[in-house]
Amino acid sequence: MPSQFAASGFSNFTIWGIAPFFNHIMHNPMNKMICRTSVVAFLLLFACTCAVCAERQNRVSLDSLDYVFHHQDRYENIRQARIDSCRNVLRESPDSCKARLYNELFALYYGFQSDSAILCASRGIVESRKEGNRHEEINSIINLATLYQVTGCFSDAKRLLDELDNSELDSKQLYGVFSCNANICDALEQIAADVSLKEKYVAKFEAYRDSSLMIEPDNIFVLTGKLIDDGRFNEALGLMRPFCDSLSANHSLAGPSAYVVSGIYEKMGNRELEMEYLIISAYSDLIHANKEYISLTKLAEMLYEQGDIVRAYNYLNRAIEDATACKARIRMEEAATMLAIVNTSFTNMNARWIKRLICISLVLMIMAVTLLFLIIYLRKQRMRLANANKSLTSSKSMLEAANSRIRESSNIKNTYITNLMLECIARIDSLESYRKSLRKMALSADFDSLRKELKSNDFSEAEWKSFYRTFDTTFLSLFPTFVDDFNRLFPPEHQIVHQAGKPLSPELRIYALIRLGIDSTEKIASLLRYSRATIYAYRSRTHLKAFNPDTFEDEVRKIASI
Repeated sequence: MPSQFAASGFSNFTIWGIAPFFNHIMHNPMNKMICRTSVVAFLLLFACTCAVCAERQNRVSLDSLDYVFHHQDRYENIRQARIDSCRNVLRESPDSCKARLYNELFALYYGFQSDSAILCASRGIVESRKEGNRHEEINSIINLATLYQVTGCFSDAKRLLDELDNSELDSKQLYGVFSCNANICDALEQIAADVSLKEKYVAKFEAYRDSSLMIEPDNIFVLTGKLIDDGRFNEALGLMRPFCDSLSANHSLAGPSAYVVSGIYEKMGNRELEMEYLIISAYSDLIHANKEYISLTKLAEMLYEQGDIVRAYNYLNRAIEDATACKARIRMEEAATMLAIVNTSFTNMNARWIKRLICISLVLMIMAVTLLFLIIYLRKQRMRLANANKSLTSSKSMLEAANSRIRESSNIKNTYITNLMLECIARIDSLESYRKSLRKMALSADFDSLRKELKSNDFSEAEWKSFYRTFDTTFLSLFPTFVDDFNRLFPPEHQIVHQAGKPLSPELRIYALIRLGIDSTEKIASLLRYSRATIYAYRSRTHLKAFNPDTFEDEVRKIASI
């Protein structure tokens, strides 16, 4: 009788695209000769390094599995994104490529959404016939038969495979046909009630498996399954475990290979290692968003036997949900049978917990009544303390705000007094130089130059420019973020652009003076040499553009300095 786990591993391995490196080796003639001569040495090397590999592998714990279990949506979204990307390519591709792309899309849907995978395989058949591409048509037929087998439609799967002419199949396609036929026979053998029928399906299974071995004689999954069925468990373990341990838990083959190893340990009675490899297999299934699996169901059964009923219940529910979403009827039946047993234990456990909670609740109610009086008393005391603390906090906040304003005002005053003194000295020196130049003109009787100089206002304009330049520099040193903070009060279309190192615009100078506390229109007009009407117009136009015109100037006064 073919073992179920060996057949499952055999089935998983034959999914198109899951083992490209095996396909490359087995279907290249030169590689086939090299492989046959080196496979023995290769497997011996694996056997010798088994212990080392086992230590190196990142083992998966139940906690890691739980994390993936509770974040399954993340991995499903990753797989769905790959599907959506392939569908986009399919929509934009010419008709001559659609058959091949439908088969690629089938591989992404396989084990994820069986109904969509069946649709892709069916459309692949239609498109390949339109293209006249018999090779892709055969691939699509084998894909469809594989899905029929997974969903329990054995007669339909068998009909599709029997319609194919083996003479027109390449080695990969022929291997797929034998693999699918073997899995059909294995499934029928498990549900057959008659002993003679079981023996018939076992014989057919072994015949198809032997045929697949003739095509891929070094297929590690098929070889391991044959050793298991022959009862040669140590040899099977020596062949499969080194291969499994050499893979990361994230590898696509980690799931099926770990499941086969767990089955070998089950046959050998080693429950601890059986569970360890089942965890790896289930972890791999979940991170690859495979919904057609058996590892999680078997792991739940073992956890139930160990008394971890909650985990077992959750895992079985997930297995049934995934099998339902994938339309994998066989997996649904496998999980549902176990769920009925676990659900009874789970219900009984909940009933015991409810009784305990009732007792605990009664005790807590008595304690709550006792504490209630203490809480009322303590609350009154706390309210008194809170009121006192609130008054102190308010006073402290007011004091801190006042100190902050005093420090800011002191800094501004000190800076401006220092710069004013320096500016006055500079203006005195400038006037003295100007007086000397006039005196020199008078002494030399150069009355024309003197008259021209007295009529010109260049000197005063230069002094005003120097004054404004000093004002701008000093103000921006005290308020380096003033322009940015000022612009935040306006919509983007009304913000003022100011380049670093350039003089402030009239609007910015007006509101710089307001920020310094000079908000009288008359004083601002005197300092900036504008008329009062001009200053008033500037202020009116500017505050109407702001987000909040009514509080605009108050918000300007709150712009912080350094």
